[in-house]
Formats: sequence, C-alpha cells, structure tokens
Amino acid sequence: MVMTDSFGQLQALFAAYVDWDRADQQAALQALAKTDPALANELAELLDLDLELRGQTVAPGQGLASLAALIDAEHSLTGRIIQSFRLCERLGQGGMGTVYRAERIDGVVKQEVAVKLMHREHMDADGLRRFRMECETLSSLRHPNIAHLIDACILEDGIPCLIMEYVPGVPLTEFCARHQLGLPERLRLFAQVCAAVEEAHRNLIVHRDLKPSNILVDDQGMVKLLDFGIAKSLSEHDRFEQTATALRFFSPQYAAPEQLTGDKITVACDIHALGLIAFELLSGEAAFQLQGLTAAGIERQIVSVPVRAPSSASSSRQAPPVSPKLLRDDLDNIVLKCLRKDPVERYRSVQLLIDELDHFEHGRPIQAGGGQWWYRTRKFVLRNRLPVAMTALVCAVIAFAFIVLVRQNQALELQRDRSDQALLLMKDAFAGADPIRAAGAQTNAGAILDAARTKLDDLYDTQPDLYANIALTIAEIDSELGRANQMVDVLARARQAARRSNVDTELVQQILILHADANLDLANVSDAKDLFDEALRLGPMAEPMATLMRARLLNMQGDYDQAIALLLPKIPTLGLRKPTDAGARRTWMQLAESYRLQGDNARCLAVLDDVLSWQQQGLPADHPLMLRTRIRRTVPLRKLGRLDEAIAESEAILERVVVLYGENGLATASTLTNLANALSAAGRNAESLRASERAIRIWQSVQGADHPNTLRAMFNFALALAQDSDRAAEADAVFQELLALSEKRLGENNELLAYYRIFYAQYLLGRERAGPALLLLMRPGTRAGAAKLDAKEQQRLRNLSHAAANAVCAESPGNPDLVNACRAVEEAPAPSH
Repeated sequence: MVMTDSFGQLQALFAAYVDWDRADQQAALQALAKTDPALANELAELLDLDLELRGQTVAPGQGLASLAALIDAEHSLTGRIIQSFRLCERLGQGGMGTVYRAERIDGVVKQEVAVKLMHREHMDADGLRRFRMECETLSSLRHPNIAHLIDACILEDGIPCLIMEYVPGVPLTEFCARHQLGLPERLRLFAQVCAAVEEAHRNLIVHRDLKPSNILVDDQGMVKLLDFGIAKSLSEHDRFEQTATALRFFSPQYAAPEQLTGDKITVACDIHALGLIAFELLSGEAAFQLQGLTAAGIERQIVSVPVRAPSSASSSRQAPPVSPKLLRDDLDNIVLKCLRKDPVERYRSVQLLIDELDHFEHGRPIQAGGGQWWYRTRKFVLRNRLPVAMTALVCAVIAFAFIVLVRQNQALELQRDRSDQALLLMKDAFAGADPIRAAGAQTNAGAILDAARTKLDDLYDTQPDLYANIALTIAEIDSELGRANQMVDVLARARQAARRSNVDTELVQQILILHADANLDLANVSDAKDLFDEALRLGPMAEPMATLMRARLLNMQGDYDQAIALLLPKIPTLGLRKPTDAGARRTWMQLAESYRLQGDNARCLAVLDDVLSWQQQGLPADHPLMLRTRIRRTVPLRKLGRLDEAIAESEAILERVVVLYGENGLATASTLTNLANALSAAGRNAESLRASERAIRIWQSVQGADHPNTLRAMFNFALALAQDSDRAAEADAVFQELLALSEKRLGENNELLAYYRIFYAQYLLGRERAGPALLLLMRPGTRAGAAKLDAKEQQRLRNLSHAAANAVCAESPGNPDLVNACRAVEEAPAPSH
C-alpha cells in the first residue's frame, strides 16, 4: 500500500467514513474514485482492514501490514496479567491505544479497572512524551466527573500502560435516548460535562477530542469524561509539539475550525466541541452532516458553513427528543454562540457557558440573548412573579380572569387571549405556593376555589374550551388540598365540556387522568380504571403521567411486582432533576408505596432515604416537600420494628408542622396518624389513642366525615381501642360507625369496605361473638369486595370464615341464617394453615 501525499485528506476521510454502513462506504468510495482514484484505493484498504474495529477511531497513518499486525497482536492480550490485574474484554480502541476492562486478582479487594495500552507504532520519543503528558494530565485532575488515574507504568516489552477508573456506563447521547430524557435532565447531564471540562481548563489542559463516545454516563446518572490522550497543555513550560499528533487522531465530526486550519488551539476549541455536543443532545442529530463528503467538503462545512439553530434541526425530525418550542431563543443562542467560527466570538470560558445555562434554568437574561431592554424586562417579570403574596395574587388573578370572560362587548379572540394569560398566572401562583400550608388554610383557599366554581359555570355553555382549561387548573389545586370530592365534580363537567369543544387531546387526557386519580383517592378503583382506559384510547400519553397511573392501578389491584417492574426503569435518571420536580418526586414516592404494599419495608425505606438525599441538595430542611417525605418515612421505620426512631421522628415532624402550618393542617393529621400507629406498636396505647382522636378531628374538619382518609383514621382508632379491654364498647361503636359511613360512601362491593369488615369480624371473633362475625363475612358484598384484595387478605377471609362457622354451627344449630352461612362456608375453599 503506497501512501498518497494527501495524508491529511486520508485521515479525515477515514475518520468520517469508519462508522458508516458498508453500503454507504462503498458509494462514497465510488464517488471519490472518480476524482482521486489513488486516494480512494488507499482508503478502501484501510476500511477493509478495519471491519473488526467498526465504531472505533483508528489512526489512519498506519501502513497496511502494521495495522494487520496490530489487530492480531491485540487479540492475544486478553488474559494477560499486568501488575495485580488480569485483562478481560477489550472496551475500545483509538488512534493511540487500546483500552481493556481488567479485574484485580491478588485477593486484597475486589476491583475493576480500565487499562489503556499504547500502540507500538507510537513508541518513539514523541509517543513517550505524549504518554507522560497524559499521565501528568490525569494525575492533576481530581473531579467527580473525570475518570481518575490509578497507576501508570511501562511494561517489560516497552508498552506504556495506564490503569484508570473503570466506568460501567454508556455514551452520553445513547443514555439520553435510552431513557427518553426531557430537556431538564439533558441539561443537567450537560452541566456535568461542562464542569469536568472547566476543571481541565483550570489546570491549563485543553481536551481537544470531546465527543459523546468519550463521555460515559453510569446507571446513577453520573457523567465521566474520558480519554485525555491528545489533550494539550497550555502551560508556558511545556511546549513540545502536540499539534501534528492531535490532527491525526481527533474526530472531524466534533472538530473546531482551528483544528482543521492549524490555527492556535485554546479553550475555545473545547467550547466549540461542547456546542456540538449540546446541539446533538437538544436536537437529536449532529450539527454537521458529513456523510458522503470529500475531505475538502468536510473542511468547508466545519470551517465556513454556518450551523443552523438546534430548534430548526429538531423541527425537521418526526419525533424530536426536545420540543423545538423549548429550544427557540435562549438555548438556540447559547449553542450558536459556542459554534461561532471565530474562536474569539465564542464564550471566553466554560464557566461563562455554565453561568448562561444557570441563567436559562432560572429565567434570567442570558448574555447570548442580547441586551435589549424588552428582553431583560420580560425575563425580570417572569423571574419575579412568584414572590407576590399567594392569597392576594390568587384573588386578583381569578377576579381578572372572570371579569375578562364576562365582558360581552369585547371580541372573542381578545377575550380568550386575556383569559389564557390569567389562567397561566393563576397556575404559576399556585405552583409557587406551599400546598400543605394551603391545606391548613382550608377556609381561604377553599372559599376562593368554590367562588371560582360558581363563576366558572357561566362558561360551561358559552366557552366550553375555556371551561375545560380552568376546571383542570382548579382541580389540580383541589388535589393539593386533598379535596377529592370537589375534584370529581368539577372534572366530570370538564370532561363533558372538552367533548363539546375542539381542545387538544393532551388536555383531555390530563382531565381524565386527574379524574382517575381523584377516584382512586376515594377508593373507586373500577371508575378510575375506566377513566384511564378512556385516556389510553385517545393515543400515547406524556410521561410520567401514564406510568404513574398504571403503577397506582396495579397497586390497588394487588399486583405490586408489576408496579415495581414498571417504575424501576424510570428511577436512574430522577436524581438529575430539580428537587422540586413533581414528576420525579411522584415516581419515587409511587415506587416506595409499591414496596410498602408488597411488604418490603427495607426497600421502601431505602427509596425514601434516596428521595430525602435528593431533596436535601436544593431544599431547606422545613420545605413542605421534605416534610412530606419524612412523614412517609416513619411508616417503614415502624414496620421494621425501629419504633423509637419512628416515634422520635414523628414527634419532631409534628412539632414543625404545627408551628408552620397550624393545628388543623393535613400535614398535622398525617403526622398524628403515623405517630399513633407507632405508639400503638410500642404498647403506648393511651398516647396512641389521644393522637388518633386528634387526627380524626382534623380529617373530619378538613375532608369530611366519610372521606377515605377519615375512614382510615377511624379504622386505626378502632384497632387501637380494641387492644384495651376496658374500652371494648367504644371500639365496637367506632367499628360500626366506620362500616356505616363506608357502606354509604364506598358502596356495598367496595374492597376497602370488605377490608374493614374482615378486621371487624376478627375483632368480634376475639370477643366470642362468632354469629355476627360469620354473617358479616358471608355477606355477598364482603365476598365481592375481597375478590379485589390481595391474596393475603383473601386467605384471611377464608380462615376467619371457617373459624366462625366451626364456632357457630356447634352453638346455634337452629338459626336458619347461621345454618345457611355455615353451609356457604363449607362449599368455599378450605383455609390455609
């Protein structure tokens, strides 16, 4: 193989074509042969030999024979012992070396590492200097997002070797695609990449080969930057020539113009590469389409052709990873500033880029957005609207919204525009409010919402689309206040209004899912399932809305394993989101609830601990979201037998919620209920009963006497009373009141009612009242409701029925009702022992 004089062209073409499909390679080679047959022949030979290394970057400066020898030699390295490590499979190969996964074999500790062996072809004086340079580079960088150096040595046969941290991850772009990440998660990963690059720059090191394959993400969402093999030192004392080597091994797809033109390399080179990576993360495709281009065409694209905006590239895709609407303006400007052809026009440092992204995240003006007064004013208004007092803002916004809506002398389009603006302001006001505190201020918030409902009815016939939008918002607020009854009413009318108007499918699905959620809160499982099925028939749903509803329904049906299997794949990326992200929090909480219902309280507690650690990263200790997590955490603590911890934590939380949110807040009721259960488990029955009575009064006051939360509190109170023989009459009275309210509210065949009946029957049996227990257990509604419970409770029903029948049939043979009940039990399956 005779090398052409145009080595730079050969290198660029090889690096560009090596990842293509074979058919595309052949087509490109045929086109190249028409203009430069010699170059085409040399490139074809290199590509043929490189088939085994498809997908890797290989230095094209090797001769044909030496490349073949290299392949054969490196296949034989698997199993070789280097220091205390045995080489396992090859992880990848680049132009300067090959990387293997290796395992420690000396038995001291169990350890996996990555071992990089330099190619023999580069073992000249310059190659050894580059090796020392990479060692010095890695040893000087200590950062959580940079794979760190463990050791370095030169083997007996003269091959330089680096032993580095092993990163069991996937490339950045693949991770985002695999987990279908949204914009916030993608930006958080990119921020980690920027932090790693900024650390290198602080140490006067330019990476020069940033690309997704050099950026791995592990299962926990932690980014690791790899491969400083062609990094360039910016220090004054280290000026040996690296540029020629870098030009041979960098990836053209992610190259800066100055890398191709041979101009001075500065930090701007890495900033350009970060812009290309950001472009691909946001739009789903590469900024430069180099496929089929000659070397001259590749150079012209990178050096001269302006890059289109990420939003434009995203718009051309059928299923873009991020909506183009979210990219326009600020993110487009940030990325395009990174990709300026002139290095001096890019961000002067990675830290400035990080600051720009932070400004975007928090709604502040960005440098790349220009200095127009209107732009900065708009950003200022958007950023500062939430600190306005909640009650004043809500009242003002609702008044404004409905004044606009009832003005008959205005054109319909103007009326709708202003109403939509008012609706958005109302959403923002409540989104920034403290939902638990609002629950404590039930009178004010409830009165506002009830007044809004009255005026909302005026829109039902005239503007059903606006009715559906505003009703959904009111229902969302009701949900935060725990007003499931009101939610069901307003959402039922919202569904009808949506059917009569031309609203988006997504809005209809949101109404249906929230309606289903409200029904689950009220223990109406069958109605919730029907609503969810209706939403599914309308088409694909946004996440995590669909997954959370599926998981909740599975839990209600007792299929906890399926719910957990559905939720677990969503967990690895949740830590990338803000601690206030509702979707992430609900996904984690639903997983914890699934483990709790399954009986795996250790895993439930572990999940809640993860949530708490995530929230602590950006929330104050008394934030309502953290208090909610702590309240839930006391349940698995109690069930794991850590009663002292559960009681101490519940008492600490209670002190905070009473001070912050009042005696009658929902948070206070939840905490009291959990405290009562922990005290009861610890045998402190008198204290438990006092806490239960306080909780019931709050539930009754805030949510009503027959709300499922109130019924659950009554159930716990009855169980606690049943443990005190002196208060048996009170326990019986509470049980009977509970069943009466549950029958009226939930219906005869409801599973929650069946659950309460089973435990009341167990109590009756313990009081030697087998007859009433048997009649209660054999009621058709009890059997129908129990069929929806999990296997454990169904078996409890069978066991209790047989025990009651055995006692009754011997004691009351002449009672026809009891005889029929005994006969029904005899025909049922035998109990389990």
